Order: sequence, then structure tokens, then C-alpha cells
Amino acid sequence: MRPIGIIPNPASGKDIRRLAALGSALMGMRPVPEIMFIDFTPVCFDYLTNQAPKVRYMCGGQVDNLPLVVRTTSGGWIRAAGQHSQSLEGWFTQVPGLKVVMPATPYDAKGLLTASLRDNNPPLAVASPAVSSAAGSKNDPVTYIAAAR
Repeated sequence: MRPIGIIPNPASGKDIRRLAALGSALMGMRPVPEIMFIDFTPVCFDYLTNQAPKVRYMCGGQVDNLPLVVRTTSGGWIRAAGQHSQSLEGWFTQVPGLKVVMPATPYDAKGLLTASLRDNNPPLAVASPAVSSAAGSKNDPVTYIAAAR
């Protein structure tokens, strides 16, 4: 197993999720691929909806967990043009086996991201640019996914 750190990935969004992240998680690593905008998730929709969340159920019990966190941003508050301003997180809330976290405050952002990194099932961590740049305490305790508001 490689030491913890940043591993260069292919430039293709589909390949980042398919090859690097899913395979790394299956081999026991805890990859955190980042998709800059949620608008780019349809490129890897199959891996985010049919593969990663359901792999433990499709492998007959041979895969106990898939510690994969996919990070992205959502929303049109930053004036980033038509391909960078959608709010597609609702699509992913309908996927069995996929947890979607979207914090509303800096307190929640720190806590939910930490909880997502500790989770052994694949969460999609969606951040709002407005929340990411908001002032507030980020040194608060972990907000567990099951207890989130």
C-alpha cells in the first residue's frame, strides 16, 4: 500500500472516478477524488450511481466496505457560467447505498467532511461555494452523518 498523500490522476473526469478512485478504494485505500463542479458528474454517473454505492451488494459479501469520498461543489452563486452553476445533488439522493452530505454552515462543513472521511461506505460530499467561503468556526467537533440536520 502506498503512503498517504496526493497521487497524480488522469485529467479525464471519468477516468479519475473509474480507475483511480474506485480501484483504490477496493484495494483498501481511502481516496478522495474531487470534481470541481457538480456539473461534471454526469460524465462519471455510472460509477457514482451503479458501481461505487452498490459494489458491496453485487460482490456476494466479498467486499465489506468501500471507503471512497467524492467531493464536489454545487450552486450558481459564484457567476461561473452555464456549465458550472447547476445544483444536481437531488439526483444523487435517490441512489441506494450512496450518502449525500451538503453542509449549510462552516460548522457542518468541517464536521460532515470529517465524518465522510471516516465512513466505510461512499458518501458524496457536496459543498456550496457560499458556505465554503463563509466566516465561522471550523474547529468544532465531528457531526455524524446519521445525526446531521
